[in-house]
Amino acid sequence: MNSTIPLNWRQIAGQVVAYKLFLLWLVLIAAKLVPGMFSTPAYTANFHWPEAKAPGLEERFKTWDSQHYIYLSNHGYKAGSPSTAFFPLWPGLISAADKALPGATLLPAIVLANLFSVGAFLLFYLLVRKEFGDEIALTATAFLVVFPGSLFYHLPYSESLFLFLALLLFWALKSDRRDIAMACALLLPMTRPVGFLCLLPVVTFIWENKKPWKDYFVYGAFFLGGLATYFMIIYMFTRNFTEGLNAQNYYLAGASLGKLLHPVEFLGSFLKGVKLGGILDSIFDRIFFVIFLMTLPLVYRMNKTWFVFSLMMGLIPAVTNSFVSYTRYVAVVFPLFVVAGQYFATPEMKPWRGLALAASLGLQLLFILLHSNNYWVG
Repeated sequence: MNSTIPLNWRQIAGQVVAYKLFLLWLVLIAAKLVPGMFSTPAYTANFHWPEAKAPGLEERFKTWDSQHYIYLSNHGYKAGSPSTAFFPLWPGLISAADKALPGATLLPAIVLANLFSVGAFLLFYLLVRKEFGDEIALTATAFLVVFPGSLFYHLPYSESLFLFLALLLFWALKSDRRDIAMACALLLPMTRPVGFLCLLPVVTFIWENKKPWKDYFVYGAFFLGGLATYFMIIYMFTRNFTEGLNAQNYYLAGASLGKLLHPVEFLGSFLKGVKLGGILDSIFDRIFFVIFLMTLPLVYRMNKTWFVFSLMMGLIPAVTNSFVSYTRYVAVVFPLFVVAGQYFATPEMKPWRGLALAASLGLQLLFILLHSNNYWVG
């Protein structure tokens, strides 16, 4: 992106779409040229649907968690299934889109994920441009797009939907579009486990902007309504309100809010031995957590509402999930990329901006090639 020329949203969208098409093409080419790179043992050992299906070309895109989402979009929740750990809005949207393309669930899932992420990148650019101008907005957006964990915005994962709803929420609050903000407040708790925690930055926004006291109760009611809807959906399918929470025990991380009460154990998980591609001990997860911590004081000075959002989205998953998938989870902490945009827009850092973007891009390309071949990268 040329940071010296202001771009409109159509140009930004065009560049993002072109990059997305390149990534999808790269996965296809790699599958054709190096078919033996695919990790069949990992595919066989992990959940995949249909169970008897041998890995083929579509498994390069239908990977790890997306297997669960595709399964849920077709079969819904079942008691005792590990898929019950995943939240309902994303598979529900895939199921709805599949009505337009029956028998081709993967295609609408990929299309939806990329539509939501393009929308999220545009919202991010517009939000940052309004606050800090074109150059910082372009630089920040570039870092968001090529961040290694952002590879999941190009595949059928729920991150695209979550980031879109979160940014739409902040845009609506800033624009005084209460109808849109309340809709986001209802939907976020049905999208990801941390969705309900978006209530806290909303409370911060209401407090800072001296909004009417009734807004606390209105937005609180919508967030609680979304959370209640999640539990009702789980109950309708499984006859157990806590089936989704219990299903976390099927996974190595064993995600639990109870871990927040054990900071010493969290510190121990951070300091344990690390390796490049480990699920519980990835060095990249810990590097990005340190970077996240370093940005927090800068985000606090920049925007208190964004700071609370960053704290919830960056710290809670690290603790409750014991760093598993942290490279993916931190990709939704959008203020981190605003800090990067500001930092690399300074005169002394501009010469290093291209190198930093190239390094991040190179790591993302490596990650997406590994991930599409069923190797763990987050």
